[in-house]
Amino acid sequence: MAHSNESRELFTSAKTQSPIPIEGSVFRDALIRASLDPAVRSIEKMSGSVLVRNLAVVLRDDGRFAYGLDGDARLMTSFSPLAFEESRLRPLTLTMQELYCEPAISNHRLIWSHKARRVSNGIRTQILELLAGCGHVPLGELVSTLRIQRRSETSLLSMACADLIEIGELAVKPLGPDSIVRRRSASGTNTKVFTVAPVALRTAWLSGGERFSTHNLMIKPR
Repeated sequence: MAHSNESRELFTSAKTQSPIPIEGSVFRDALIRASLDPAVRSIEKMSGSVLVRNLAVVLRDDGRFAYGLDGDARLMTSFSPLAFEESRLRPLTLTMQELYCEPAISNHRLIWSHKARRVSNGIRTQILELLAGCGHVPLGELVSTLRIQRRSETSLLSMACADLIEIGELAVKPLGPDSIVRRRSASGTNTKVFTVAPVALRTAWLSGGERFSTHNLMIKPR
């Protein structure tokens, strides 16, 4: 059934090829998760003659997937097994428990709250050049290494939203100074590792009265 323009809501990110039609906040959270997932290369709206909401096509290094929520009948009724085969799409679903598990959902929301933040050319260049030379760097060490300290921590979160950098292990531990950051590559996985002294993680500091906890980032969503 077609939806009116008045009820139409669209999601965009650095990985979307065009705006994705959505209904409500749940699938928006699922698309934020995909947008911050290093394995996801791009996100496309589901093509067809009828507007399909809360479904998207996700491109990863291991193939193309019809991405939706587990239990959403539309994922199975919109495409027959033959249609999946002809479109070379495989179903990729998330349960509500997977989507809203901690610490992943809090990490994703914290990072995404900085999506609209403007990053200066100076900070962006410093971060990308450092990561190009070092590979993986702990977040706390990266912030303390930057010559431009002011607001560099929130710039990093904005750059993650812009698909310029990756922040690892968001699903398994709270975002903090030991979270691993790396530059996004065109394809594949960057395997170069930069080793730093553990003391740097305990002493990393931020300007403007904000500081790192050893377990989490003391940064409020915008």
